[in-house]
Amino acid sequence: MIRRSPTRIEVKLDDLQEYENMRREQEARKEQQQNNSVLGEAWAPGASKLPQAVVHDRIGYAPQPRLK
Repeated sequence: MIRRSPTRIEVKLDDLQEYENMRREQEARKEQQQNNSVLGEAWAPGASKLPQAVVHDRIGYAPQPRLK
């Protein structure tokens, strides 16, 4: 293994702005998921099961009546 001196890392203003924007977007997504989470409320301890229509929408199942 070749030993060399550490490389200097420079932080630019653009890098800091990009980091701040990315962090704000992640926080906004996290808050949105917490506020709009149907599953979070439904799967909480003591909660009832999800309505069957919600489950079918989530998995993309569209039941078709059987023709005899």
